[in-house]
Amino acid sequence: MKEPKSTEYSQPLFQFLYPDGWKSPAFLSAGQKKMSESERTKLADLGGAPQFLSRTTLAWYRSHPDDPRLPEALSLAVKSSRFGCTDENSAGPVRQAFRVLHNRFPKSPWTAQTPYWYK
Repeated sequence: MKEPKSTEYSQPLFQFLYPDGWKSPAFLSAGQKKMSESERTKLADLGGAPQFLSRTTLAWYRSHPDDPRLPEALSLAVKSSRFGCTDENSAGPVRQAFRVLHNRFPKSPWTAQTPYWYK
C-alpha cells in the first residue's frame, strides 16, 4: 500500500490520540480495512485545510481571473493558515495566495484585512 505523502502519523495530536499507533476497528472486514486505509491515504495526500484551500482557490483564480469573489476567497484561504492544521508543505500555496491577493487586488477591502500570511 502506498505511504501517505504527509507526516500525519508523526503529528503530536495523532500520537496523543493513538499512542500505540492507529489500527482499524476489529469489526471491519479485510476489504473494508483496505478501503479505509486507501481513503485515509487519499485524504492525507490532500494536505491540511490551508494547503487545500489555497491550492483550490489559486486554481479557480487561474481559470476565472475576473471573478469578483476572488479577493474574499484568497483572503479566507490565507487566514485559514493562522488556525488551521499546517505542515511543511502549507507555506508555499498560502504564500502564493497572499501574493496573488496583494498583487492582483491591491485596493480590495479583503486585501486590507489580510496584512500577513502565516506559515
